[in-house]
Amino acid sequence: QLKLWFTPLTFRQANLRAFAGLVEKLAKWVPADSHVCELYAGVGAIGLALRPKLASLRCSETNPSVLDCFEKSKRDQESRLEDLCPVEMTVADAEDAVHDDCAGADLLIVDPPRKGLCEGVREALVKGELDVKRLVYVSCGFDALERDQAALLNSRRWKLTHAEAHVFFPGSDHVETLAVYAWAAEAPATRGREPRARRPTIRPPGRTG
Repeated sequence: QLKLWFTPLTFRQANLRAFAGLVEKLAKWVPADSHVCELYAGVGAIGLALRPKLASLRCSETNPSVLDCFEKSKRDQESRLEDLCPVEMTVADAEDAVHDDCAGADLLIVDPPRKGLCEGVREALVKGELDVKRLVYVSCGFDALERDQAALLNSRRWKLTHAEAHVFFPGSDHVETLAVYAWAAEAPATRGREPRARRPTIRPPGRTG
């Protein structure tokens, strides 16, 4: 079981039990021996939880306060488990890390804040500038996810393969969404006029239109 450390200066999920359930479902979409890049990694909860099955892991986060927390979790994990893959945590903006950390990676995990993907990350995915062939997106802001998904699907480079909602706060109308996208290798590069927008195919519970 992964042990996590937090400080008042680092982000922490309020419902860690529900978050653990989401990570368990997420793990099913990460093949064994994957080379993984994780952006918006926080203290490394997702990446480190997956580490025993990975070939390599690169994490990044803008908040330097996560470094000590990450290192403590990493050392504790290595004291109890053997044959773990190499792992790196860097402090960098996602727009900068997306190209450096995704080099050679075959899977990208993103867990951005409610505003969703920053423009540089979204453009890198839409333009096909990365090596990754699978994107696993954990969203806490559904409107931002709709925007980001529309960009991904309209680029004709990505297709949605799975989506599910997780209720972290029962009694509220908020959901966390796990969405998985695959590289659409058969899709031609977009040239000239942009393809006509397609409506996103996922909706939160109770939402219409």
